Amino acid sequence: MGLIAAGLNAVGGTLASQWKEYFYVDALPDDVLVTKAGKKVKGRFGGSRYEDDNVISDGSVIAVNDGQCMMIVDQGRIVDFCAEPGEYVFDQNGEPSIFYGELNGEKLKAILKTTFDRLSFGGQAGRDTRVYFFNTKEIIGNKYGTPSTVPFRVVDSNIGLDMDVSIRCFGEYSYRMGGAQKGEIASLLAVRALRPVKFSEVAQAFPAFVRQANEAICARMRCQGRRMGSTLTALHLSGDQATFANVGDSRIYLLREGANLLRLTRDHSKAQQLIDLKILTPEQARRHPSRHELTRHLGVYPDEMELQPELGVSASLKPGDCFLLCSDGLYDGLTDDRIESILSGRGAARKKAEALVQQALDNGSRDNVTALVVQLQNRMGWMSWIRTIIRNTSRSSACGKSKSCSVKAVAARFSSWNGRILALYTRWR
Repeated sequence: MGLIAAGLNAVGGTLASQWKEYFYVDALPDDVLVTKAGKKVKGRFGGSRYEDDNVISDGSVIAVNDGQCMMIVDQGRIVDFCAEPGEYVFDQNGEPSIFYGELNGEKLKAILKTTFDRLSFGGQAGRDTRVYFFNTKEIIGNKYGTPSTVPFRVVDSNIGLDMDVSIRCFGEYSYRMGGAQKGEIASLLAVRALRPVKFSEVAQAFPAFVRQANEAICARMRCQGRRMGSTLTALHLSGDQATFANVGDSRIYLLREGANLLRLTRDHSKAQQLIDLKILTPEQARRHPSRHELTRHLGVYPDEMELQPELGVSASLKPGDCFLLCSDGLYDGLTDDRIESILSGRGAARKKAEALVQQALDNGSRDNVTALVVQLQNRMGWMSWIRTIIRNTSRSSACGKSKSCSVKAVAARFSSWNGRILALYTRWR
């Protein structure tokens, strides 16, 4: 009797799996990070008795809403994911269905094989396939604290300090899936905030531009209900002076004839903070896991942080000076010595930028690489114009149906110099 019951269950389960399923999840609350998807079965005829919760038929549909990321796990292995809003059609060697694909002899053989496989497992499916949804919106307000004091020893041999202290830690942390999303939108809003400006007004204009850009990004975040972010690096050349500003970890370098490569900007990252505290050396920071965790970037609400760019001035510019504005993907893949070697070589700015990008990729840089090279030549009559550089990267997911974008903005304004300028050279893996 047991064998007959198992056979009936096997046949019933195979027939029930012929229906294509519709997976979805209601809007994820602010306090939910991940949840299992549910099937839409209300009002559907047949199959409810023998249906397996963790079996998915080929051709089934998974609805992905904005602010969600879907992940499919088959037999404990992640087989696909999708964060693009829309309809995802499952086709990962699931249960064969007569309602999906061509109905032929091969399809019938697959259905018959599925039935015997179920029989060998006592009438139940011998596989487990699940769909999970992750909340890609930031979940804030999670409190933490130490129940008792933590002993800590402070030693500084330079001043003869050696003492024991006890500290407690209290605060809040947030969950967020992945890095800043919708960066292509954030960077576009950032560069739109930049305007031509006189040299005498640059020091006041740059902070105003950053505030305007951040306000525009925050307004878009409130409208879309999701975070987005961008870094910004800007350079203004006028007469014999250069004014620069940055928010984030994109950099500006200056190479002058007869001098070593000089980094003009300071990274706004946790790794840089550790360098400032002399906990890490610059070389150790290149490999530190926190090197890309930003402490300042566009896309923060006013109650989270008062956002200010870091400004700097380089005076007495000379013909032959070479500026490099670049993303983190470039300096991750090249040492300062190698950057200096390429910039000091002969050739046009475009050729140098192409060489920088290509060598960074050849050295295994895992991030997207952008370089803007400005070479100053002889002075000409007054000219004033602005170029905005957007790094737009697109990386397809494993399923080829979704894309995740990470974009940074680099901008430059030039006046009274005739520079050979590379507008943009970027490549991605």
